[in-house]
Amino acid sequence: MYLLRVGIISAMFMGLAMAPLAYADNDNDGEHGKSGKSNNGNKSWVFNFGALGTTTDALMQQIKILQEELAKLKADKKALSNDDSNDAARAALKVEIKETKSDIKDVRKDLKFLRSLSRGMSGDDVRDLQELLAQDPSLFSPEFITGFFGPRTEAALRLFQKKHGIDSIGIFGPKTQAKILSLFIGRELPFGIIKRLGLEISSTTPGQGFVTLCHKPAGASPQTLVIAIPALGAHLAHGDSVGVCAGGGTPTDTTAPTFSNIAATSITTAGATIQWNTNEGATSQVEYGTTTSYGATTTLNATLVTSHSVAITGLTNGTLYHFRVISKDAAGNSATSGDSTFTTGTPDTTAPIISGLNASSTSATAANVIWATNENASSKVWYGTTTPVTLASPTLNAFNSTLVTNHLLGLSGLTASTTYYYAIETTDAANNTATSSTQSFVQP
Repeated sequence: MYLLRVGIISAMFMGLAMAPLAYADNDNDGEHGKSGKSNNGNKSWVFNFGALGTTTDALMQQIKILQEELAKLKADKKALSNDDSNDAARAALKVEIKETKSDIKDVRKDLKFLRSLSRGMSGDDVRDLQELLAQDPSLFSPEFITGFFGPRTEAALRLFQKKHGIDSIGIFGPKTQAKILSLFIGRELPFGIIKRLGLEISSTTPGQGFVTLCHKPAGASPQTLVIAIPALGAHLAHGDSVGVCAGGGTPTDTTAPTFSNIAATSITTAGATIQWNTNEGATSQVEYGTTTSYGATTTLNATLVTSHSVAITGLTNGTLYHFRVISKDAAGNSATSGDSTFTTGTPDTTAPIISGLNASSTSATAANVIWATNENASSKVWYGTTTPVTLASPTLNAFNSTLVTNHLLGLSGLTASTTYYYAIETTDAANNTATSSTQSFVQP
């Protein structure tokens, strides 16, 4: 069935984004009066903005599909009209026909709102726009909501457009619609909108709120959940709806997140990264210290994720550390893991170990020097025709700063029938250097 049936979902798309808007007006036009007085701050309103970001062609296609479905349902019902044994089937088809007609009506409402709104127009969509503009009392008063687009509505809309970098033309068109969507996606949730929608305000993340919705998992019964606003878009996309499930009562999420794959990674002499997974979106925080009393806590990351990664820095090298992770879901259920440990690294003070040192001629004027080290290190060859080879003398002829374990450097400009003496120097990442004894080879 048609997924845009839930009006309050659509209201969220607009309502969450347009709190910064101005108030609407009665436009000072006598014939329109002040009928908006009935729309006071306590008015319960539902605004179907599900069509935002949807093209006219897409909505027309939805109407066509629904009309075809309606025709088929009517034909099926008619085929059963002469069979008294199919009363239940006819009743079910009657319900489906009614729901499909309602779906078509909803899509047509969305299609209507795709029209641009400008001064002089009137209708329910104008009133809806005014309701949303009226979220910011500093820009307009809600007592003037009339459903007529007059000078006050235009002025309020211009202020919103100017504030958000849209051409301030006072017409509610595609650019303004797109900006509303971008504000929602950007999670810009002004206090007024959070308050009006009855959302719980987060104590850890400015602008963060929570909302109750009816989650509809495939193959299972709907479940009332409380989620954080950043997760709302994904839930709406797969058919969930804002509000408690029919007959749902209070939210059912009373279960704390569960942990898996807790590990300390990227361990260095002064830090480590703690990683873990949760079975639902949750916050990230780590307690750590040299005992099970911990004593230190990382800064809370309030983003709700299932894959967590928290870096710990400023540790002492060669030290055993205890840690545990803490995650809280959107409903405020918190979980703390058991104790885990890791040991920071010790400073590397050991030079590389050299092995397999050898030199061989490759031509009358060139030769290769090869060797291996037990850890990644740079490569240098010092050489000359006298012994012993003096390191750091001008005879340095070959160098490679790349840290490797298998080394090869080429020597060039050699003289035939000459004995050459050489020594190699190799340095690891911790700046520990090893040098070989003087070696020799005869250039043929």
